[in-house]
Amino acid sequence: MMKRLLPVLAALSIGTSAVALTPNELKALVDKRAAAFDPIQALLNDPDPVRSMAAMELMIESGEPHLMQSAVDFGLQSAMPEIRRTAVLGFLRSRPTLLLKVDASQGADEKFEEYFRYATSGTVLPNGAATYSVNVGTFDPDQNCFLRTGSERCAIDVSPTGLSITKVNESNKNYFTRSNLFFSEDGSLTGATSVANVTGSFPTTLRLSD
Repeated sequence: MMKRLLPVLAALSIGTSAVALTPNELKALVDKRAAAFDPIQALLNDPDPVRSMAAMELMIESGEPHLMQSAVDFGLQSAMPEIRRTAVLGFLRSRPTLLLKVDASQGADEKFEEYFRYATSGTVLPNGAATYSVNVGTFDPDQNCFLRTGSERCAIDVSPTGLSITKVNESNKNYFTRSNLFFSEDGSLTGATSVANVTGSFPTTLRLSD
């Protein structure tokens, strides 16, 4: 009789244990099982911050698009400013082209479109949606910034809290823009762009990840 009851008691014990899981315990189990199916995320989520940082840096340096994107996504969504900064620096060293979106639909004066186009060679739609691109130059360790293409002047400064991007018309340096952007919880950067000789500043977004 006892031998017959043992399997039943074991099943009841397992069922009771499963029901008794707290939400945090269940989440930990789910994360552990998910990591088994995604070794890349397992490396990035290593509980040792030194190993996690090393994994992120090596993935970015690999030049392999999937690894780079996974590492950048991880870094941008980190709560630790230094990890975010490291991810952005690594990504920018691959010299991508950045696309910034500027909202000039509210309160832009009549000079905005002309000066914005001259400064950035960007586009401005009738509804005030504007975009411009930045080709990332080489990194200058002495100035601690990324240079403008074909220039020794800084174009992009990276801090633990975000980016500062300056775009200049090289033929007429009176035309320029400056975008000050800050990391958001979703990994994007948001802030504002000012345009030389134009009153006010304009909401701006930049995404470094898909």
